[in-house]
Amino acid sequence: RSYLTTGFNPDDFDLRLGFTVSYWVRPDEVGNTMFAFGRKHNANQRFTYGINTAKAIYVGVGGERIRTTWVNMGATTNPQLADLFNASNELKTGNFIHFAATYADRTEVGDQVAHKIYINGELVRTTNLNWSQQGGGTGGMFIGARNLVGDYNNGWKCALSHLAIFDKEQSSAYIQDIYNAGRTGTDFTGQGGLVGYWKFNKGNGTTVT
Repeated sequence: RSYLTTGFNPDDFDLRLGFTVSYWVRPDEVGNTMFAFGRKHNANQRFTYGINTAKAIYVGVGGERIRTTWVNMGATTNPQLADLFNASNELKTGNFIHFAATYADRTEVGDQVAHKIYINGELVRTTNLNWSQQGGGTGGMFIGARNLVGDYNNGWKCALSHLAIFDKEQSSAYIQDIYNAGRTGTDFTGQGGLVGYWKFNKGNGTTVT
């Protein structure tokens, strides 16, 4: 039940108009409904990434939930990713994995745009979504769990590193470069569009700097 509370609210940057998330996670357990980070105000106002089960991802954006299995995304048969899964198509523990997602830039809400999911630089899922509503008074997202209307919800026993959030869509080449650089090979400080960044390598006591 270790998690980080933040003041980061996606509404402050209107990520409905485009975003990118990038983070490294080392699963120490894999089970049902475990969140790397996120917040949920109601069923139409989500911003959450994690796993749904050992065999499936979980992504919540606006009113949409993506709970596709690794098999159906083609991850388990991708030669670049197959080693991340066991013979039962479950995510293995103990390995740092790079996850990223992009949501296409747009000028106003209303139209569906592409939401892309990457694992270790490989594009595994594209879904068209329309994130239309903002998130109410729930407040900032949690890291290592989800902020559910102000309460801790569905934490994930894991290690996290270099979680970066941008208010624009990054290219597939950019995502590939992050993965190729390695877990500590990219410092996002000062990059254009960066609105949230947690390195998890500084801080004292219960504070992450």
